[in-house]
Amino acid sequence: MEQVIRMYFIIFILSFSLNAQILSENIKQVRQDSLCAPKELKTWYDLNLKSDISINDIRMAYSFGSEHYKNENYKAAITYFWRVFVNDTTQYARPAIRKLAISYYMLNMLDSALIVCYRGLERYPDISALHHYAGYIQDFRENHQCAIPHYEFLIISDPKNEFYLEKLASLYYKAGNKKAIDLQKQLISLYPDNTEYRRRLILYIDAFGGNPLEAYREAFLNDPDNIIYARDYADAAIEAGDFKSAVAPLTKLIERDSVNIKAIQKRAKCYEELSDYRSAIRDYKQILSIDPLNITVMCYIALNYNSMKEFANAKYWIEKSKSINPNSGLGYMIMGQIYETAVSHCQDSQNRGRKIDDGFVYRLAAQEYKRAMKDDFYKTEAQKRLSFVEPLMDTKEERFMADHDTIVDSCYTSWIK
Repeated sequence: MEQVIRMYFIIFILSFSLNAQILSENIKQVRQDSLCAPKELKTWYDLNLKSDISINDIRMAYSFGSEHYKNENYKAAITYFWRVFVNDTTQYARPAIRKLAISYYMLNMLDSALIVCYRGLERYPDISALHHYAGYIQDFRENHQCAIPHYEFLIISDPKNEFYLEKLASLYYKAGNKKAIDLQKQLISLYPDNTEYRRRLILYIDAFGGNPLEAYREAFLNDPDNIIYARDYADAAIEAGDFKSAVAPLTKLIERDSVNIKAIQKRAKCYEELSDYRSAIRDYKQILSIDPLNITVMCYIALNYNSMKEFANAKYWIEKSKSINPNSGLGYMIMGQIYETAVSHCQDSQNRGRKIDDGFVYRLAAQEYKRAMKDDFYKTEAQKRLSFVEPLMDTKEERFMADHDTIVDSCYTSWIK
């Protein structure tokens, strides 16, 4: 085995300039090849070694074996090919060992096929078929590290072979080798229309702790009408917090399916994160055109108006949701939040401190939270908000000192009746 290791090493070094990226760490793997070969490479066929065999006998044995091989009588061909390989030192041993490996493989005798591959590679380390079957068998047995050097050799001899590129990238991934990413990119550059290759690239990037967002983006830009790419890119962008990038693929999804509520709602959420509240409202209203009784969406619309300090519009949508389902605590929770936001806004816009009108509005918020507590789903959160606003309500002292007992501040009266 030392001979095959040395010969592998020489071949890989000579080929380094052709494919340096693939082979940069291959030396270590090749030296481990002795751990991959069968423990015993000698067979009883080696007893056929004869010092006085003639070249004519070898030629005849190869001819008989080849005839059986051509007729797919692989079992009969084996003995002849072994006789040739063991005894020949000229031109017949090389094709004989290749056909011998294939014969064992076709008979599903994988142990014997592997022995033949490594025996052949000791003498002929450049036979691609031996690397092919040795790599395949090692991969089949989940000996991924053992399969890798064989496929690396095959890539050197056939750098654009789709099957070998795909197989080697997969082996790198299974072996925990980051070279899977670069090789998969090479595969995509050669076959850019293969959607499965792009999906695997994202898988590999994610598996090795990278950020797959760029791969999702490239896949989408390469084929923007592919709804799978659009969906995956949008989801990845949202997960990464890149809400601006998520808008374009979500828009593509919506263009393809105008009633895709999930995509519309995701885009609305992106607009919210980008503080583009009017666009978010537009999307939510599109959902309502599909699902007109969706009170959750109505409350989302209210929250966006609340963010823009358009409290009258916010209140309108809350009351609309309450009219559809007065028993839901959601509308009351959001209305309480709107009242709280209004107090902060009025104080800031008027550049003033607290006055009794603020206390009156906090009292309205408290009433909303008390109503929300009747809905078990919102009871806990409503109690928390109530405990926050109750100390902020108008006090007995404020009412005694004030010259009014209702809201008079125009910042409130424009929308609170």
